[in-house]
Amino acid sequence: MKTIKLPEELSLVNKPESGMGYHIANVFLKNGEVLINHKVINSELLLLNSDEMHITADDIERIELVKN
Repeated sequence: MKTIKLPEELSLVNKPESGMGYHIANVFLKNGEVLINHKVINSELLLLNSDEMHITADDIERIELVKN
């Protein structure tokens, strides 16, 4: 598992948390790929799966919270 720090403009700091200290979000990449139901810890650390290690913060277009 890998974490990447989200840039300030993608931070979820002002968004309601999905649970204590984390958000569940869909991550939309600039290449059109969507990472479904990914955890963001402390509003700024995106957890990536082992097959997503090549992704960087620069690859992210936007993040949308998953509704509970």
